Parts: sequence; C-alpha cells; structure tokens
Amino acid sequence: MTPTSPTSLRPYQNEARYQVNTLLNAGRHPVLVMPTGTGKTKTAVQIISDQIALHRRTWVLVPSTEVFGQFLAEATSAGLSPGTIDQDGVKGRDRGVYICMPLSLVNILSRIPESIHPDIIVVDDAHHSAADTWEAIFRFFPRATRLGLTATPRRTDRRPLAPHYTDIVQTITMAEAIAAGYLARPLCIVPKQYHLDVSIKDGDYDPAEQAQLLGEPQIIGDVLGSYRDIFAGLPVLVACSTFDHANAMTAAFHKAGWKWAHIHSKLPDSDRKRMLREIRTGKLNGLCTVGIGIEGMDIPGLYGLIWLRRTLALTIYLQFVGRCLRPMPGKKYGVILDPVGNLFIHGFPEADRVWTLEGIEPPDPDQAAPTMKECPFCGTYNATSNEVCHFCGRVIIGEDAEAARKDKNQRHLPAMVDGELVAVTSDGMAQSLAEQAEKIRMESAALAEEEKRPKEKPSEELLTSKEKADILREGLFANRRPLFREALENLK
Repeated sequence: MTPTSPTSLRPYQNEARYQVNTLLNAGRHPVLVMPTGTGKTKTAVQIISDQIALHRRTWVLVPSTEVFGQFLAEATSAGLSPGTIDQDGVKGRDRGVYICMPLSLVNILSRIPESIHPDIIVVDDAHHSAADTWEAIFRFFPRATRLGLTATPRRTDRRPLAPHYTDIVQTITMAEAIAAGYLARPLCIVPKQYHLDVSIKDGDYDPAEQAQLLGEPQIIGDVLGSYRDIFAGLPVLVACSTFDHANAMTAAFHKAGWKWAHIHSKLPDSDRKRMLREIRTGKLNGLCTVGIGIEGMDIPGLYGLIWLRRTLALTIYLQFVGRCLRPMPGKKYGVILDPVGNLFIHGFPEADRVWTLEGIEPPDPDQAAPTMKECPFCGTYNATSNEVCHFCGRVIIGEDAEAARKDKNQRHLPAMVDGELVAVTSDGMAQSLAEQAEKIRMESAALAEEEKRPKEKPSEELLTSKEKADILREGLFANRRPLFREALENLK
C-alpha cells in the first residue's frame, strides 16, 4: 500500500507537518495543538510516515480502545501496516509504527525486544503525559523524542506539560476552522440559567453537589422540554456531573419517550461501539456521559450538547463542545444548551486563546464573567459589539430589543427542522414547531414500546419420525431422479 500523499492534507495540516518534522529532526519535543475535529490523527499519521522514511520507528500511546481503533484504522488506510501493543501483547514484527495501550504496555516494557524500541513516542492526548504510567514509559526510553497531540494543552489538574515538551505547534484556531467550513459554528443558548450554589472541591465545582441540585424534577423537566422543542429527536450529547446523575438523566429521557443510553468506560467495547454506531445512524436520540466526551474520541452524528455539569476546567469545556462541532450535510451549527453557565466562565468556544506549556492557577469563580450579549428574540449569545444577532438577524439594540428583554414571551428559541436549525419568528411558528416536536416524541415512544414487546414465534406443527424422514428423502433426491433417469437413457 502507498502511504498517504501530503497533497491530500489540508494546507494547515501540511504546515503543521513541516513544523513538527523540523522540531523532531532537531531533537525537540513538540505538542501539536489542533481543535477537535480538524484532523490531528490524519496529520500525525503523515508525520509518522515521514519519520518512517528516515528509518525512525514510532510508538503511539492512546488513552482508550476507541482512540486505539481510530488511530489503527487511519494508519492502516495510509498504508503504514501498523503493529499493536495491548492486552494481547505485541503483534506485528519489525513495524515502523506500533499503536499502544499504555496500561498494557507499561507491564511488559522489559520483555519487548530492543529491536523494536521507539525512536519517537506520540502521545494522544498529550495531557496524559504527566500521569504516572506515561511517565514510566518515557523514563524507560529516555532517548526517544516525544510528540504530543491535543486540542487543549492543559491538564485538568493544571500540572505543567513543560517537563515533557519543548514547543507548541498550532497552525489553525477554532475560529479559523469554522470560517473555512471545517467545523460547524457553535451556537450558544442559555434556555434558563440555574444559579447553583456549589462549593469548590479539588479545583473544580463539586460534582456530587451539582448532581443533587440538577436532579430536581423541575430542572429535569426543563431539560427534557428544551431537548424536544429545539432538537426534536436529533442526536445530542449530555454532559452530566456524576455516574449516577448520568444514569438518572438517561432514565428520564427514556421515560419521556426518547431512545437514550449512558456511555461510560466500564461498558464492554462492543456496547460502546454499538452506541456510537446508533448515534451516527440516528437510531439513538442521545447519550449521557461524564468523562467519555473529554477524551479524543470521534462521535459523528451529533447535533448538539447539553451541559448539566459546571466546570472551571477549560479543557473539559472545549473538549465536550468539540464533540458537537463536526460538520455534516445540512448542519451549519453545533447547538450548545448551557443552563449551568459554563459559557459565562470560559467565554465563546471559538475565542482566541494563548496556550502555554506551564501550569496555571485555577480561575477565580468570582472574577468578572466574559462579556457577551443575549439576543432577546432568539436567545442566542452574541459578541458585545454586535448590533444585529448573528443568527436570527434581528436588531438587538434599541427600544424594541429592550422591550423584548423585559417581556420573555417575545423570545423564541431556535428549532431543528429537517436537520437544519431555523429561527422561530412568530408565536404561530413556535406553536406549529412545538406540535411537530411533540408528534416526533410520541412516535419515538410508540416505536420504543413496540420494540419492547416480545416477538411471537411462528407456530410449528409436530411431525412424526416417518414424516421427517420423508421430507428429508424428498429434499435429497427429488431433483436428482430425473437427472438419473436421463443419464440411463443416454447410456442405452
């Protein structure tokens, strides 16, 4: 097989390739920063191909079976014939690249032949690099150069990446990717903000306290209503506070008539793959999760994200948001419903950010919130400089806008119609779309009930032994007798 041609890369991917190769060849340890959904894996595979051409072997450390499969598939399609190192040991002799599960690898390091030791270690995602297992692998191969891959070069515990990496390479920002059409545009909506009084624990909002407060029946009802009215059955991801909270929300969506699942790391690989496949095909309306959305896992088919977890961690914020920005035919927006107010902590997802390899102090939850302006007519958030809403096109300054801000009945949140997000411009349109959404919900509930019913087995009449023998004989010889007679006639 022929390795991927550099000409198949996008311009920013090729530029990243050149910069990273230059640093690796100089013995540096770069981190490649690319927004979620802009092709880090594809770019990394081309870099690995370049290094194989220089007779340098690469090991790729991945955090989950899903990312393992994605990297393996990309490397295989590029013609690299990758080997693997996982719970089944080492597979593939003398390969130029090995895709590795670190928790399996670290236990067999001393037994791996020196002939396949790495010259380069690629880490996907790079924020794992400060974890004990990854550091043990780095210490075992002190002469290997390292390449980190991430959308957010910042650990949730705010420990620095500087001990492991020397440079940041970033050739495209989220805003640039959106402008070029590589990502859908994030559309931030706060349907009803819940001012949660939650304490800080280990540098972030206490998840158990959040789960308890967000488990109130009124809040659950509001979330279910917002999902029905805005998404009308299209697949979304729900970021929950705790495992039990995700279970409870999954049950609530089920009770409301939607097909829903809780995806988590304790499930068998086959179940997680099935859930992702059913999201992609639209068989599932949504997924609840706590941590799956943070890892670099591809979840195609999502139209939006519902935040039911407030966080001070920018990494968690951007990684979850990135899951719903992957483009699809007819999809212009990734809709982000944020009743817990992460938008007011971190600002717009596409805002310009300066990354550093140094550790950072946690943000002060009492500091001034990022400034933005809500459209009083459609509820979407705009930059403070906007005079016209970037979504619905209404003028959001002046007397009419101020009157609408005081009268919440004038606000109509956007809604999905045939897979496209539209502005709701009148009470009549809002009523019509609500009726359609309710019809879709009822059809989904009826279908779910139908699938629960045990399927009736066809009745079978009991046959005697002689009848069974006759059927068998007829099946074996019925078509052969004419042929046998014809053969005899030919011999006369």
